[in-house]
Formats: sequence, C-alpha cells, structure tokens
Amino acid sequence: MRLNSENLVHTLWFPPKVAKEKFWLFLDEYFVNIPRREWGNRAAYELLREPGGEELVRQYLQTYPPRPGKTIDEVLDDARLECPNSRYLSAYQKSGGLLNLLLPFPEEQYDEVWNDLYRKYFQSKTYTSETERQQRLREIGLLWNDIPNDLFSMLTPAQVWAGAGILEAELTASFLQSLQEKFKDRKQQNGEVTLEAILFLRGWQNVPLPSYGSRSAFEIIRSERTQLQQHKEKLLGFQRPVILFHITEEVDKVIEMLVNEMKSYYPSRQIEKAVQLWVDYREKNYFDESSPELWAATIEYTINRVQNKQVDLGKIAAKYHVGVAEISTKFQTVRNTLKLHAADNRYDFMSI
Repeated sequence: MRLNSENLVHTLWFPPKVAKEKFWLFLDEYFVNIPRREWGNRAAYELLREPGGEELVRQYLQTYPPRPGKTIDEVLDDARLECPNSRYLSAYQKSGGLLNLLLPFPEEQYDEVWNDLYRKYFQSKTYTSETERQQRLREIGLLWNDIPNDLFSMLTPAQVWAGAGILEAELTASFLQSLQEKFKDRKQQNGEVTLEAILFLRGWQNVPLPSYGSRSAFEIIRSERTQLQQHKEKLLGFQRPVILFHITEEVDKVIEMLVNEMKSYYPSRQIEKAVQLWVDYREKNYFDESSPELWAATIEYTINRVQNKQVDLGKIAAKYHVGVAEISTKFQTVRNTLKLHAADNRYDFMSI
C-alpha cells in the first residue's frame, strides 16, 4: 500500500469520520519532511531556507499539484519553519501521525500536563515584575514541549510539531492495510467499532517488529520524530535553556558544575536528567561536599551509562581533574543507591 495516492485515500475505511481528515493532514505533514532526489535529498522545510528554494518547491507542486482543497501557497506555509518563543501550540492542530490517527483533535482545556504545570509552577509563585512573570510562563511552555502527553498518545508536543518521517509512513501503510483486513466485514462508523479499532492500534503499536530490529512501532515513531525535531530546531538555531525549577530549588556546587561542564556537549534535556539523577541521589545518601568535581564527573558518566551512550571515562576524568578509579567507585555507589539499570526510564531524556 502506497500513501501518496489520492485514490487510495478515498477507498480507505476509517472508523471515525475525523480520521480521514487527520489522514489528509498527516500526508501534508509528511510531504514537508520527505527528502527528494531532485532537491539534493533535502526536504521542503530545508529547501525553503535556502536562496531560490521556494521557487523549486513551487515548480514541483505545479507539476504534482497538492491534494484537493489545498493550495500551493498553503503547502509552502506549512513547510516554513517557525520556532515559537515558548509552547509548540501548533501541536493541537497537527495530525499527531499514526498514533493519533483514530482520535479526535486534542483541546487545550483537556491537557492535564499543561494544566498541572501551570498550577504547580506558575500560579503558586509570586512575581516581582511582569518580565519575571512572562519568563516563568515561557519556561513552563518549554517544559511542556518535551513531556510525553496522553493527549498526543504519549508523544511530546515537540514531536507532534516535528511531523512524520519515512519510517512512520511505512508503518502507517502497514497498519492501514491490517485495519482494512481486520474490519473488512464490519466497516461501520460507530462508537463501538471506533473503540475496537483504537484498541487494535494500541496493541499493534507495541508489538516488536523483526524487520525493524525488533523495535515496536511506538519506539520507531518516537525516535524518528525526535530526530526530526532536533534537526529542525538546529536549523532554526534554537537551543532550549536548561530549566531546573521543576527539579530542585537547591542548586548546589555539583549542579552548577554539571550544567557548566555539560552545556557545550549535551542537549538541555539530557543535562536536566543528569541533575535529576543527582538530586535523587542527594536525597537518599550522604555525600562529601568537599568533592563537587568528583560527584559532577560521576553523574555525567552515570547518565551516559544509564542512557546507553558510549562515553570515554578517561576524558570525563580529565575534564573534571579527578581520577578514573574514583569515578568508578562513586559510580557503583550511585548505581546501587538508586538501583539504576540500562535504559532506565526515570532518566531517559525522552520521558517525563
């Protein structure tokens, strides 16, 4: 099954009526992200940032017109990257891809993640100026962007904003074929069938797929969207600041050193997970305050080990001017105290 056929869309059956609308939107978002040979293996969103790029995309769309009801200018607008100052609010209007295909469009009033952040970290604080108030609101929005959300089937708003890639398109074609086969004799549009179809999707998305290295569809989609998000943010020159108020209000020397030493080499989200790991350890065990360099080095090494990332222990030791053996000893202490394991979801920077 190929997704780029208009006739295919009209012949597909979707349990809820809104799914067909979301599927058209999914195809629009996919078009923006797909690299094309005639564009030097660049995608539309990349090409539009280069001199003469818009004309190339426009010429392509004149040869291969957009879907009915979609103008060339609307496609170009979709492809232009705009990095908001705070929240990726456009996530509410996106399709959300395969994982959200059978669900209604999300509404902000039902967003429990945002409402919880707003109550806990904005309404509860007293502000000395409007500037301080707006800064806190912006930071909360940036946090919201990166938190997996039930409203988006446990994608983050930033991942929804990024859109789908090639692998997700392949998986969507596979799922839709399975959906047509499973419900071939029950193609009604009612609540009971819709619920059954959603449950079918939820089971299907978590099955290990041998042809994709035994990863599940959910894992593949999340990873691909994260890569697209990071690439788009890099193109925009966007670097999210390190935000700590949701982790701790007690910024000690270890945290200061971690942030200062890691900020040139790691994404903000990973630094925050390193700080979270340190705070969790700090609350459970005594530590020698006279050796912040050793603890900072240990935490940087530990967060890499937990996230299954290759790391040179010797380079970390040299950076903090401490011994390799000292880090190894402290690593064992931290690991045992927090009962750490590889791919520990508590410190996965793509998890809450």
